[in-house]
Amino acid sequence: MNGAALSGIDVLGAGRFIAWRNRVRGEASLGGINVESTSGCKVISNSLGTEGGPDLTLGPATSECLAFVGRDDVVVDLGTNNRIIRR
Repeated sequence: MNGAALSGIDVLGAGRFIAWRNRVRGEASLGGINVESTSGCKVISNSLGTEGGPDLTLGPATSECLAFVGRDDVVVDLGTNNRIIRR
């Protein structure tokens, strides 16, 4: 893994949270922002550019999240009723 982080921001069971205006760069095997066991999150205006994993991952226990992502961001949505909007 060459010392790479698992993810830039890792969220587990945070309930309703907002990830806003973060900058995540570099090598991360799980991606820039990794969200799991969370309902009602908002991922807005983040600058994502990770290598080695997706820019945003919404795990299977994630629901009702809203994400505004870049046109070229790699997003993995395994949850339910999440809304991904590309800008």
